[in-house]
Amino acid sequence: MKPKTTKKYLFIGNIRIVTAKTNDAKGSGSVSASGKGTQTGQKSISSMYAKLKKGSQYKAYFSGIASTYDNKQTFMVAQDAHITFTYR
Repeated sequence: MKPKTTKKYLFIGNIRIVTAKTNDAKGSGSVSASGKGTQTGQKSISSMYAKLKKGSQYKAYFSGIASTYDNKQTFMVAQDAHITFTYR
């Protein structure tokens, strides 16, 4: 997430992983991060990897909200935001 702000912000969200073909749930995890400006961050949820098979395709769905520390700006992850990936 890259909030369009120059202020410090806090992001709280969730990542949910499903199989790409059948949408079977493989795991989910909470993420949180802070940042400043339009910087990006990364968060690894390694506990979900045990349920993934190498060479298989998955979808990771994202949800969450970022707010500036002064609570004057709020940014939400777009509805149905996701990526499709192959686990290696």
